[in-house]
Amino acid sequence: EHKGTTSLSDLCTRLRSKLSKSKFLLILDDLCELDGWWGDLAAILLGGAKESKILITNRKVEVSQAIGAKIHKLPQMSFEHELESHHLKCIGEKIVAKCDGLPLVVQTVGSLMGTKMKTKDDWETDEK
Repeated sequence: EHKGTTSLSDLCTRLRSKLSKSKFLLILDDLCELDGWWGDLAAILLGGAKESKILITNRKVEVSQAIGAKIHKLPQMSFEHELESHHLKCIGEKIVAKCDGLPLVVQTVGSLMGTKMKTKDDWETDEK
């Protein structure tokens, strides 16, 4: 241990102390593997305030099951939805170009168009 550094054990103790007094939201995005560290971290996190939450996103059901998480499986996007999203992105890019890329103008135009246009055809007609 060098001067000015803290051991992992000291960090865990300090983290446990802080979390026991505070509620928190921890987001672990795209958690793919646990590699044995989860048990140590879980022991610390589970000592947090009652209202604390941990949100984990991943693509492997096995990881969620291994940590005992409540699983909320989201449906995959369909090919048609991806094509529509790409099409709407193209429309958006044209609108940004017509607004000379000015953020306030783009936001204002988008808000106005969003309130009066309900279908893809409405957006395609008005983008011209």
